Amino acid sequence: MHTLPNPADTLRRFWPALLGFGTVYALWPLLWLGLNSSALHQQEPNAGPLFAAAPTVYFTGQPKHFQEDSEDGVGGRYLLKGGDGSEIKPLLTTQGWQFTEQMGAAYIFEKDGERIEVVCHLFTRHFAVCNVS
Repeated sequence: MHTLPNPADTLRRFWPALLGFGTVYALWPLLWLGLNSSALHQQEPNAGPLFAAAPTVYFTGQPKHFQEDSEDGVGGRYLLKGGDGSEIKPLLTTQGWQFTEQMGAAYIFEKDGERIEVVCHLFTRHFAVCNVS
């Protein structure tokens, strides 16, 4: 007579493989960045700060300012988790900027008579880079 295996024994036997697969699946966007860093470096010059910001952005989900363009703190580049760049709107709104319009991939903000333009592009499937000028 044939008996079915105990489910607990089956789980114990496959647990290390499931744990390894789950870890790789959870960290895949960061692993992908590492594996493709040379190709991405051609797409994004000075990619070192961007790669350094990626783990923080991935685990917290919060945009990270990784490159300054001016001394007054306005401008620079942000790394965002996600693809459309819409996460930049709440970030700049909390800094006092008023969203005025969107023109294609560019978001226009104003504050105290000053106007900035934010253009976002997809860096990878999991990250977007926004240039604030």
